[in-house]
Amino acid sequence: MKAVNIMWDIDDDFEGNPLPTEVEIPDEYATDPEMLADRDLLEETISDWLSDTYEMCHEGFRIEE
Repeated sequence: MKAVNIMWDIDDDFEGNPLPTEVEIPDEYATDPEMLADRDLLEETISDWLSDTYEMCHEGFRIEE
């Protein structure tokens, strides 16, 4: 499972390292039965994980299985 089409909330003058547009979702989330049963919970958790991991806000993404 991965997050794809990640749209990072960056300005045109962003000078940091390039941010990925797709990343593998950690197994702890991708295989959690509670999250797999609740798509909203999964998306919220992945959203927080992306922001925390890359220290950058995003404007959306899609989950691909």
